[in-house]
Amino acid sequence: MFKTEISPETLTILTTYQCTAACKDCCFECTPQVSVKLTEEQIKDAILQAKLNFPLLKQVVFSGGECFMLKDTLFRSIALATSLGLVTRCVTNAYWAKNRSRANEIVRELSNSGLTEVNISTGLDHQRWVSLNTVVNALEVLVSHSISTLITIESDTETSTCLSDLTQNQRVQTIRKEHSEKFTLQVNAWMPFHKDSVTRQVIDIKEIEGGCDQLFNNCVITANGEIAACCGLTLEHIDEIKVGKINNLSDFIINQEDDFLKLWIYTDGPIGIIKTLMGFDYFKEHNVHHQCQACVMLHKDEAIKKQLSSTWKEHLIPTIQKFNLKKNGISVKKMEYV
Repeated sequence: MFKTEISPETLTILTTYQCTAACKDCCFECTPQVSVKLTEEQIKDAILQAKLNFPLLKQVVFSGGECFMLKDTLFRSIALATSLGLVTRCVTNAYWAKNRSRANEIVRELSNSGLTEVNISTGLDHQRWVSLNTVVNALEVLVSHSISTLITIESDTETSTCLSDLTQNQRVQTIRKEHSEKFTLQVNAWMPFHKDSVTRQVIDIKEIEGGCDQLFNNCVITANGEIAACCGLTLEHIDEIKVGKINNLSDFIINQEDDFLKLWIYTDGPIGIIKTLMGFDYFKEHNVHHQCQACVMLHKDEAIKKQLSSTWKEHLIPTIQKFNLKKNGISVKKMEYV
């Protein structure tokens, strides 16, 4: 009935699900004991395939798990992407900066490989494994080598003070003053994965409504060698997010170009779809903290699936129209809650 024009700008490689940390609410359940990882040949082949198949490709993101556990494989993979004219980013918990001398060696390798940016994840769960001091060590060394650094910190609980500890740290304040062009800080919602997880913050669901810009724009390779439609926190919990195998990246396009639900998620987002199908009151029965949680509901909740199956054709034409508007940079006004 339709075909979506797809050409992602980002290739995200979840290089491994092994990690030096074992955060309780880790979306991929990463621990030091997990051994799942891609080979260097798989990583390099994925980069070359992406460059060949995706004409709008701009950047490669190396994540995990903890991508720095790949050591020289990581540096060589970054260098390959750089040689192809691509922007590169690493996502890490910064465990490698506990020793300043070793951190300098690693960052020199990153610089020589042409790395563009590092994104450091920290906060209450992460700091049980990697101290704030280690994170600040990494930040100092990275900016001293002119590598742009983003620190993403989990939202705090009612009693934790990770954000204020970071912002009030004297070394961090000095960096913000002297290297403001190289350092960015952002706070992310922390999504619980267990019933006994401590609530971090109550989010007005209207604030996380909206289309998912990850879809169609970010081709993700998982540590299991699968192609995923997004790098959402719940991608390993939704079978429909898997769209192919690493040996054929063109499946990212072929297996999504006529997928209406993904088209609808891209334009309206999972919260908007559930609201349309079930009414806003449906959310009163569920504690939703994150857009990715709503995406799991959309794919797993039997009542939602039944309603979707019986009414999706009614929403096809309006969704295609909204998709075309969004692709052309035209804002689609959100529907008001009633």
